[in-house]
Formats: sequence, C-alpha cells, structure tokens
Amino acid sequence: MKLICAGMKWEEVHMKAHTVAATGIQNLGIFNKKLTVQDILKSEIATRFFPHGLGHYLGMDTHDTGGNADYSDPNPFFAYLRVRGTVPAGAVITNEPGIYFRKFPLQKELEEGKWDGVVDQEVLKGYWAVGGVRIEDDILVKEGGYENLTTVRSDWEFVEEMVLKGI
Repeated sequence: MKLICAGMKWEEVHMKAHTVAATGIQNLGIFNKKLTVQDILKSEIATRFFPHGLGHYLGMDTHDTGGNADYSDPNPFFAYLRVRGTVPAGAVITNEPGIYFRKFPLQKELEEGKWDGVVDQEVLKGYWAVGGVRIEDDILVKEGGYENLTTVRSDWEFVEEMVLKGI
C-alpha cells in the first residue's frame, strides 16, 4: 500500500507483492530456507501461489479500461496483469494480493521433480486444505499517496480474527 501513488509503475508494486508473498511462504517452511527470496523469485515458483495480477482499474465495469491482460507475455509474473505502466492520479485501482494453495498445476510439477530443492512437499501438504485467500482494497490514487475507499479492515489481525470466529 505504501508504494501506491500517482506515477508509480504498477509492475514494481506487483513485484513487491510477490517479494512479500515469497517471504511469507518461505517463513511457513514451504520454500527451502537456504534459498534467498531472490532465488525463489528467479525460480518463478511464486507464480504458483500468487497466480494473478495485483489488481485492476475500477470504474463502470468491474475490470475497467486498461484491464486487458497480455496472456502471451513470456514473463509469468506479468502475463496476468490487468494494469501495466504508470498509474495516474485520480485512478481508482484495486490492491488485492492473494495466496493460493492450488493442486493444479503444482502437484503434477512436484511429481515431475520441477521444484525439487525449492518446495518442501511435506510442509506444503499441510496447506492444501487451506485453499487460499485474496483480500481486496479499492484505492483512489493521489499525488504523493492514496486514499483507501474500502471501509472494512483488511489487516492480518482483523482477517485472522474473522477466520477464527468463522465469519
């Protein structure tokens, strides 16, 4: 969130979200602790847990103008981005990182040995049932900052409390 302001490069904010996600997944023990976060990002495994773009423009349509992903982009971090380039002041954009524990296509790749030395399969097994989580904040981009238009809290403490309460 702190990176959001007029003139930001969306790809940089998106990659910061991947860095945070890779760090968190490594802290869970799913990624090899001997690897650096840069090693993890270089392997592209993070795209299996965070397979989508960070957000999209909001307007009259859910995925408003400029929301066309380039699925042919050879960079798996960017192929699903609905926002590219510089984001202007006055834009309303979503910030919705997500983490998923999806068996497809990851399980097949693991069986083939693609992620040997990167993923601890025994630890990962404990997370398959989690499914995933994606929390969206709707953001007005401003010069020098942003305004969060979402009125429901999305900090981890609040989300964890709601999960524990079964809400």
